[in-house]
Amino acid sequence: MKFFIRKRFFTVLLLSVAIATLSNSCSNSLEDKLKAYSRGMNAECPITIDEYTRLDGTLVVRGSVLQMNYTITQNFPVMDTVLLKQGMKEENVKMLKNKQNEFITDNGVTVQYHYYDSSNNYLFSVQVDAADYK
Repeated sequence: MKFFIRKRFFTVLLLSVAIATLSNSCSNSLEDKLKAYSRGMNAECPITIDEYTRLDGTLVVRGSVLQMNYTITQNFPVMDTVLLKQGMKEENVKMLKNKQNEFITDNGVTVQYHYYDSSNNYLFSVQVDAADYK
């Protein structure tokens, strides 16, 4: 749980930097603003979040869907992905409810968190929709 807290704190900080970049965007469409938000985050990537996790990049999948790609850098002998997904979703929802993430919540952005292992093999995804954090 310790790495969840550090990861969430750093993600909130990173999202704050991205919001500052977003405010400089001239376009009015949500998708264009979200793309600027993503570019701001990607300028800092890859970022080691903690001893287990690295943010590799983000992209706008479509309209109002932001995808965040993470690598879990440590190999674990057994990984209960069902339990891990549930815990990650709960933590992501809490993080998105933070005032620093108003751009996401005010615009009903869906955030997809994709996790890969150190060999770039897909592990699992967690999706947080507007209904989850409203």
